[in-house]
Amino acid sequence: MLSRAAVTPDARVASYSTPRWNMWASTFGGANNTNGDPAGAGTHSFAARTGGIAAGLDYRLTPDTLFGFALAGGDTSWSLC
Repeated sequence: MLSRAAVTPDARVASYSTPRWNMWASTFGGANNTNGDPAGAGTHSFAARTGGIAAGLDYRLTPDTLFGFALAGGDTSWSLC
């Protein structure tokens, strides 16, 4: 009887449900510095920066229906040196 119980699933196995709420976020960013040659070619140095964030909240109404919202923002700047 003990050997059979070790390989037979118990009928009282706990069931779990999928979480209904889901929160998420993502960020990005980058930078670039390009050196110029003002004495030789007559070019300037260039600097660029960018960054942003996106975040959201979802609620699963049914297994096939998802309701949610998201917010995002970002910034880009550049300059000639």
